[in-house]
Amino acid sequence: MLEKYKNLTFRKAIETDIDTLISIYDSANSLFDESFRAGGTKNVFIDLLNDSEVFIYNDNKDLAFLSSKLVDDMLIVTGMYVLIEHQRNGLGTKMLNDLLEQTEDIQYIILRALKNAHWSNAFYKKYGFILIDELDELSIEELSPKLRESHHANTWVMKYNYSE
Repeated sequence: MLEKYKNLTFRKAIETDIDTLISIYDSANSLFDESFRAGGTKNVFIDLLNDSEVFIYNDNKDLAFLSSKLVDDMLIVTGMYVLIEHQRNGLGTKMLNDLLEQTEDIQYIILRALKNAHWSNAFYKKYGFILIDELDELSIEELSPKLRESHHANTWVMKYNYSE
């Protein structure tokens, strides 16, 4: 499906990209009922840029972004969003493959996915991510204090382990 994107590139996001990040985030989250989703604000994305590495994917137009940060021996994916009209065209797969290729020396990749976003949970499971809630040997408390602090009841925490 990526044939559609002949000039796909990515770049590191900077503060002048905040409106682009908000637009992509809001578009991707439009799948959810308005009462459930939170709109992106400039302060949220300023914090994201200060706390994570953020990359914007572009093909003559900004289409998606992926953000992540290192915590101990884990890479935490803090966001992965694709404009709604470009979802299910292979961009998410490309982004995830890029991430996996760049992080082979990391023990775990951790991400949060909304529990009611069944399509994204299935997508991540297809690539080997496991719901932490389904693991007996690893609890959220054992992962990292920073991850525990950021855990929300409406999200799954998912783990990718290179050694398995």
